[in-house]
Amino acid sequence: MALSTIDAVIIELYDNPLTDRIDDRYGRVVNIASVDEATLITRAIDNGFNGNSDSMKATLEAVGREALKAIVRGELVHYGLGHIALDVDGPFIGDAPVWNPDENRLVARISPTKALRETLKSTPVRILGMAPDSSVITQVSDVTTGKVNAVLTPGGMAHIRGHRIKIAGDKPGLGLFLHNEDTQEQFEVPTTSIGINDPSKISFVAPPLLTSGNYQLRIVTQYTGSNKFLHDPRELTLPYLLAV
Repeated sequence: MALSTIDAVIIELYDNPLTDRIDDRYGRVVNIASVDEATLITRAIDNGFNGNSDSMKATLEAVGREALKAIVRGELVHYGLGHIALDVDGPFIGDAPVWNPDENRLVARISPTKALRETLKSTPVRILGMAPDSSVITQVSDVTTGKVNAVLTPGGMAHIRGHRIKIAGDKPGLGLFLHNEDTQEQFEVPTTSIGINDPSKISFVAPPLLTSGNYQLRIVTQYTGSNKFLHDPRELTLPYLLAV
């Protein structure tokens, strides 16, 4: 697959807080945009697809509905750029266990297709060097399931790891937020549910009333690592969606 419209994937470097070496860094891909279905449709038409946006949108929706039906029947679905299969989280105790929605849940496991894997092998990469702002969320671990950067359990404890992530400042709008990408609902984690609020770790209890969906986790803070605050709040975003 040719990628003539792509210059290179951009990577910025961050100091590795898990080692003592001052020259040990890790890289993160710079997400230059967020692309939705409508944007992809427009780009496909601009690049020569023989159709119109309405017909393509209707086709995608129809195929998507059939894919959903197949997934919840337990079929392994090859859809788009991934292979999707159902799996189960949570324990089953005893010889005749029952399904407990408080502990058990169905989850989707998605693995890349061969086309995506092969494309990534040939994608050019450009390393910019050290990131201009080293504030970053590196991972969110769900204590209930033990999953990292994957799920959140309503009412359960979660740990955020990163660098300069402490929630601090004197401007309005600071805090820890969870945005449901499916329903557009936004939940703010109250300060009473945040147990640890340190520069490299935040521990919190996920809101018990979180509805099902895929969530974007955001931290808004003025923290700088010193006794002075940023003039304007900074927004940090986990580059993975968390399933509930």
